[in-house]
Amino acid sequence: MAKKIMLVGSFCQLDVLYADFLLATSDFEIVVIRNIEDQYDVDQLWIPPQRFNPQNNLLYVKNSREFRQIIRGADLVISISMGILNLLAKWWPLAPWILPTPLVLIGVGADFSESIRRKYRRTSWVFLKLIRISSLIHVPAYPEILTTLELIGNKVKTSFVRYPVQISKYANAFNREGKLHILHPSNLDWGLIDNSPLRNSTKGNDRFLKALINMAKNGNQFHCTILSRGPDREVAKKMIRDAGIEKHFTWKNQVTPLELENLILDADLVVDQFDIGGFGLLSLQSMSLSTPVMIYLNPSFLQETYPLDQIPPVFNCQTAAEIEEFLISLDRKTCKKRGEDSRIWLESNHGKKMQSLAIDLANIIAHTRIELERIEAVASIRS
Repeated sequence: MAKKIMLVGSFCQLDVLYADFLLATSDFEIVVIRNIEDQYDVDQLWIPPQRFNPQNNLLYVKNSREFRQIIRGADLVISISMGILNLLAKWWPLAPWILPTPLVLIGVGADFSESIRRKYRRTSWVFLKLIRISSLIHVPAYPEILTTLELIGNKVKTSFVRYPVQISKYANAFNREGKLHILHPSNLDWGLIDNSPLRNSTKGNDRFLKALINMAKNGNQFHCTILSRGPDREVAKKMIRDAGIEKHFTWKNQVTPLELENLILDADLVVDQFDIGGFGLLSLQSMSLSTPVMIYLNPSFLQETYPLDQIPPVFNCQTAAEIEEFLISLDRKTCKKRGEDSRIWLESNHGKKMQSLAIDLANIIAHTRIELERIEAVASIRS
C-alpha cells in the first residue's frame, strides 16, 4: 500500500508544484490540503501541472478541527513555511504536541532567517519547536539561514535546496505612464524595535527609506506603495512624516496573495531587503511576474547557489548611497527589460527547466523514503 504524504502551504502555489513533481517521480499517494477559502485556480499558472489533479490530489478543510482529523491519515506531513500553523488556526500554539505524524519542513527564507529569531513572538517559539521535532528540513543555503541553524543548535537533518517556482502566466505589461512606481512589500525591520540578542540580520530597509527621503528632497519624482507590516513600521511612518514627503507614499494594510500579485504587476520595481543576502519567495514571485527586483545578494550566496554565467539579473545593492544611485538612474524602459530578463532567468534557475531541481527533489524523495522506513521499523519493534 502506497504511503500517504500530505502537503500544506500554498504560498506561490508551492504545494501544487511540489505535489506535481512528487507524483511524477515517486510512488507515494500525494494529497494537498488547503483551507476552503484558498481555492486552487489552474488559470493562475503559466505551465499547468502534468500529474496533479485537484479531483484526486486536493482536499479542502473548513476549519482546524477538520484539518486535524484529516492529517491523522498521513504517513508524513510536508509543511511549506508556516503552512501547518495557518491551517491549525487557533490551535497553532499546540502544534508541536498535536501533530500525529512525522513532519518535514520546507523553508522559504524569512521564516528560518528571521521569524524564529524575533523578540516577543509566540509564533517564533512554536516554529522553533516545530523545527526541532521535524524529521527533515529543506532550506536555501544563504548566510542568514546558516547562522540561524547554528544559533539554535539545530540537530535536525538539513538539506540545502533551491526551491522551485511556478512561473505565473501573467506578466507585467509596463503600460502605465507618469512617475516611477515602486512597491515595498517586505517587513519594515532594521532591528530598532525588535533587537533580540539572537538576531544579527534585519531587512535593512531604513537605508531604502533614507534614499527615498533624499531623492524627494532633491526633487526626484516617484511614488512608493508600502505594506504596513514589520516591527519598525511605525518608525518608518514617522520618518516619512518628519521629512514632509507623505505625498510620495501609499500605505497598505494586510493584503491577500491575489492582491499582492496585482500590486506586483502594477509596479515598475519591487524592493525586498538589504541585509539578509539571499532570495526569499517574494523576490522570486516578483521575477516570475516580469517585475524587476532591488535586493542585496551576498557574494557567497551567489557563488554557492548559481553558476558564474547565471548571476540573477537583479538590482543588487546594499548601502543607502547605492540604493539612491540605482533609483535615480532607473526609467520604465530599463525596468521592463530587466523584468523580462528576470523571468527568463527564473525559468532556467528555479523553474521546471532547472536540471538541479530534479536532483533536489530526488534527495527529498530519498530522505522521505528513508524516514518512513525508519518510522515503520521503530513501530514494528515496539509492537
